[in-house]
Amino acid sequence: MRYTGHNGNDRYNPAGRPPLEALPTEIATLITEHDAAQVRVRDAERERDRLAHTDRDNEARNADADAAAAAARAGKKIPPATTVAKLAVDRDEAARAVDAHRAAVKAIRDDLDEACAAALHRLTGPDQADHHRVDKAAAALIAALEQTVADRAAYDWLNGKRYSADAATWANDVIPALNNHMARKGAPIVRARAVVTNLVAALLED
Repeated sequence: MRYTGHNGNDRYNPAGRPPLEALPTEIATLITEHDAAQVRVRDAERERDRLAHTDRDNEARNADADAAAAAARAGKKIPPATTVAKLAVDRDEAARAVDAHRAAVKAIRDDLDEACAAALHRLTGPDQADHHRVDKAAAALIAALEQTVADRAAYDWLNGKRYSADAATWANDVIPALNNHMARKGAPIVRARAVVTNLVAALLED
């Protein structure tokens, strides 16, 4: 089975999705809309958080106090605390904006889910031609490796070393992470033919 990373990543965010040019047009269009909607959500959340800060309360109270003091000095009627009242309204509007933008993102994601499901019925994964192309390239690689190793083995024998034309190596050399679990000397021997054919089968498995 092919490794596809951690499943916890959001499939519609850039790190969890294919390039737009690899997707059907209707899905690419919806993803572009999704990205723009996500930006609007973040902008709305920042504005909501800015208005929610206690500094805004102090600024509003000070503004109303300054207006009241100016009116009193001029001998006029003390005005109502309009800035404090407006802050409350602005906070409510900002919270509503966040909810609205989040709802828009959800609606787009629902459309994306439907579009992906519909596309899945129309599209297929690698077909027989793709498999044949990879199999042919893998066979050529294996043949080249085995021939090169055989040629190297003859050279080694001429140098007085043991003759072995087996295209094989330690598993640790193929998967370096195995060094965290076993010593190279005690690791199993794997052959180039098995490594390449098994890798192709795992990567192209449906």
